[in-house]
Amino acid sequence: MPATPAATSPCEKCGRPVAFTAKRCIYCGAFRYKSAPGTPERQAEEAVAREDDKKLKQQTALYRGGIGMPKGESAPDQGAGLLKALVMLFVNPFATFKILRKIFRP
Repeated sequence: MPATPAATSPCEKCGRPVAFTAKRCIYCGAFRYKSAPGTPERQAEEAVAREDDKKLKQQTALYRGGIGMPKGESAPDQGAGLLKALVMLFVNPFATFKILRKIFRP
């Protein structure tokens, strides 16, 4: 029995489909409001969205600085890793995917 896809609606900012249960668009990061504009519920949602945005920016800055990565592992050098992946593409394609996953790991 095939799984039914989640109900979606277009994002207000980028127009791509976003699930009804999602808080943010996974493509552009726009917050998804559930109440009508100008209502007290909407103001409360906007306050939550601002706080969530601040937290997201702090976490992004920490991860870019290398904080939160496993001990003994620094942020990978993307230039050298890409060159190594390109060379390994012809030698061992499976190793290439491992290298690329390590470089672009969130």
